[in-house]
Amino acid sequence: HASGVIIFDKNYVNHNCMMKAPNGQPTTQWSMDDSSYCGGLKFDYLTISNLDSMRLCMDLLVNHKYIEWKGSLKETYNAYFHPDVIDYETVEMWKMAEELEIINLFQFQTQVGGQAIKKIKPRSLIELGVANSIMRLVAGEDATEQPIDTYVRYKNNIEEWYSCMRDKYLLTEEEIAIAEKYLKLVCGMATMQEEVMKIVMDEKTSNFNMKDANYLRKSIAKKKKKLQAEAKEKFYKDGLANGTSENLLNYIWDECIKPQLGYSFSLPHVLGYSTIAVQEMNMAYHFPVILWNVANLIVDSGSNEDNEDNKATKYGKVASAIANIKDKTNISLPLINEAEFGFKPDIENNRIIFGFKGLCGVGDDIAKAII
Repeated sequence: HASGVIIFDKNYVNHNCMMKAPNGQPTTQWSMDDSSYCGGLKFDYLTISNLDSMRLCMDLLVNHKYIEWKGSLKETYNAYFHPDVIDYETVEMWKMAEELEIINLFQFQTQVGGQAIKKIKPRSLIELGVANSIMRLVAGEDATEQPIDTYVRYKNNIEEWYSCMRDKYLLTEEEIAIAEKYLKLVCGMATMQEEVMKIVMDEKTSNFNMKDANYLRKSIAKKKKKLQAEAKEKFYKDGLANGTSENLLNYIWDECIKPQLGYSFSLPHVLGYSTIAVQEMNMAYHFPVILWNVANLIVDSGSNEDNEDNKATKYGKVASAIANIKDKTNISLPLINEAEFGFKPDIENNRIIFGFKGLCGVGDDIAKAII
């Protein structure tokens, strides 16, 4: 995280308690949690190495005349890679991602992420978001399978979901209709915090108001056992008082809420992360994939940095990136007369020229001297 910024809609001291730091900088007397509790809305700002790869890939695309420079980075981005203009539909592009042919695909570059995208086989932003979220859910102690496997089973045969509701929880058709309203779109699995909020706010379940539903969401998001126990007690108490059957309450808690108690994403989080992945898919699929591969190798080797400080090479990441490149024959052996500090594409010969920075035992100073 680069920073967490708290936003107020009114004067600072209406919400918070101000003081001055020793250097005179105005700051708060309160912790982050106390500031949020008193009405501040916290935004997290992240910086990720994938953004370096995307920026470098854009530079390579401009340099090799696959896209046109529009006068500024922002305008060039807006013209080709803004979320409003990218491709979300091409099946071959999704298959390329599913078959792990796009190296360092954001959030799916780990073994767990790779398994998730291979199992779920997403074909839309929403399905990719589900994969992004559901791979983080944790099965309870009494569960017989992981949430992602349950989702895949339901996705492949939706009748399995209905069997769970009818046979395991003995839900009536009216109660099944309540679950359908919130879960049918995601194949019967509550994968995100908002789905939990919506189902507990239904007038035929616990009839929570927004404040109560958000309290439950926060207990999930913050992974606080005490808050979760309080939320569970209120969920059952209000549900039973509302005339909701214990069967339906058990189904919602055990199948929708419990898998999220270890870790869960919100919808804005999921869509933001997943959109970055689709942008990368566009870069890798609609242009020579060698440019996306080179951009990532440059970032992983640290050769895109200002190397005054001899920044360390991430040899493990370079090795992983090369391992994930489908056609390894187009990665050259080190070429002393052609190599540069970082990796570089040779599109004419469909090869990646190994960079000096990526070589074990060759320090930055020697690499620069050779160049």
